[in-house]
Amino acid sequence: PGTTFADVEYFFAMLDADKGASISFKELHQAVLECYQYSRAVRRQEPATMKIVDRLQSHLRKHNYNARSAFERFDTNNTGFLEYSEIARMIRALLPDIKLV
Repeated sequence: PGTTFADVEYFFAMLDADKGASISFKELHQAVLECYQYSRAVRRQEPATMKIVDRLQSHLRKHNYNARSAFERFDTNNTGFLEYSEIARMIRALLPDIKLV
């Protein structure tokens, strides 16, 4: 399925809790925890909602990534934050069948 740049911008805004225009590991980690808690609550009622989370988890496990190593892989400028372009690159790498349009 196609994913627009507006979708990526929305995803980025959701992760950027402090609105600092970049994503810290703490922000990413908190978002993952919240997604996990949400997934447990809605998995039975909305299984389609969880497909993307399941795919991310599967890819991370398959490549032996943990949250920190995945974060560091995509923090290409080593700032300790993920900028918009790095989040877009992360989505493309972790979910290669998603097309950014």
